[in-house]
Amino acid sequence: MFFGLPCLSSVYELMNVGKNSTVSSDAIKLVTSLIILTIVSWLPFAVLSFWELIGRASDITPMMEASPPLAAKGGMALAPLVYVWFSKSAVKKETKQEDKKEN
Repeated sequence: MFFGLPCLSSVYELMNVGKNSTVSSDAIKLVTSLIILTIVSWLPFAVLSFWELIGRASDITPMMEASPPLAAKGGMALAPLVYVWFSKSAVKKETKQEDKKEN
């Protein structure tokens, strides 16, 4: 959580850059979605660790201990699919712009 806030604030700063910026809105969307994916996938691990630190560790079952690492690994496995998703949308956008220029 501590690393996510500076990243999101950096994205917010990039969004407020003027029209002379070389940063495209697709890049901002890609970075934002990757940050959100990382935070969401690691959140169960952080909650479980905090629970073990503050609460009673005896309440945590073996299944609860096994689930957060799988969620974190699954989220990181999805990151390349996010890249593919945004690359396909960027290609579609470029072809639409080229078609408009030709007409």
